[in-house]
Amino acid sequence: MNGRTDDRPQNPPDDPANVVQSLVNTLLDVFDATRDLYGTLTAKEQRDYEQNLRSKGYPASRRIEYVKDDRLGSDEAIVTDKAVVMRQMDIGCETLGAEFAMGDGMQSPSLSYPMRPHQLTSHYQ
Repeated sequence: MNGRTDDRPQNPPDDPANVVQSLVNTLLDVFDATRDLYGTLTAKEQRDYEQNLRSKGYPASRRIEYVKDDRLGSDEAIVTDKAVVMRQMDIGCETLGAEFAMGDGMQSPSLSYPMRPHQLTSHYQ
């Protein structure tokens, strides 16, 4: 299991030549993991809140209602951002075809190793 929560078909192993496709697929997996983590931490926060009230003498016979602060966001924002990334990948592939998935051909060791400040400027000058 790869942690994906959507109905997107499982892609075959990425072709190393398709740099953009590989990066987007990794990013989509990060969105899924982030959503899972958000759900886990939200549930833990609610349990901790209830345990804290119970430890302070709040009667077990009374219902505890956890009030969520909507200003803090929700997993809906994660899902929306993931959908935007997927849509942009689709638009790029529709517009440019397979070349979009491959990227601009600037494959270099910098994709495998951390970039040094002088490498950042030399690629774009």
